[in-house]
Amino acid sequence: MATLAELVSDIGARLGDANHVAVPAPAIISAINESIRLWQRKPLWFRENREEIVIPSGNLVIPVPSDFDYEFHANGFLISVNDRLDAIEKVPVSAFFSAFTASAGQPRIYCYAAGEYRIWPEADDDYTCIVNYYRNYATLSDDSDENEITIEGELLIKYDALSRLFAERRQDLRMSEYYQARVREQYDFLVEKNRKHVSTGCLEIEQ
Repeated sequence: MATLAELVSDIGARLGDANHVAVPAPAIISAINESIRLWQRKPLWFRENREEIVIPSGNLVIPVPSDFDYEFHANGFLISVNDRLDAIEKVPVSAFFSAFTASAGQPRIYCYAAGEYRIWPEADDDYTCIVNYYRNYATLSDDSDENEITIEGELLIKYDALSRLFAERRQDLRMSEYYQARVREQYDFLVEKNRKHVSTGCLEIEQ
């Protein structure tokens, strides 16, 4: 795990520029945030989250959590009603608006349109909604800033930023390619770890 300050310090040392003379700290921070924006697109286990929200009566939009990036492919939005969970089905925009009427009830379908998650029918009551989603990470700026990807994927972010900086700031393609190879190794490692986290199976209990 690593805070922003720790990442900047180690990257500077690996660049042979611990005092940030040739490559200033703001350039390193920018490279770190670029790397996070790139790799946070990957559906890895540490980005997963589950949050309970309320869809107020009369709403036609799901009020997603503040760190919401995108929903799970299956069961992204679940309505909790009468001790059961009903999935809201995602449909194409064209199908959504062709089904749209003025009726109200329990939301059954949704689509993503104009930057919002729109539901139909209009909620006729306050509904508890379980949101299963992948987090979006804010830009790191303070020395103590960190997030799940700098904790679980510290080396991935570090090596990717180093590859960028060696190419763009040091014009050293050999070292850039070296760190790009390390990036691929780290990503393969995380993919395998992700497979183990999300795979199904059984535990055997001895009695």
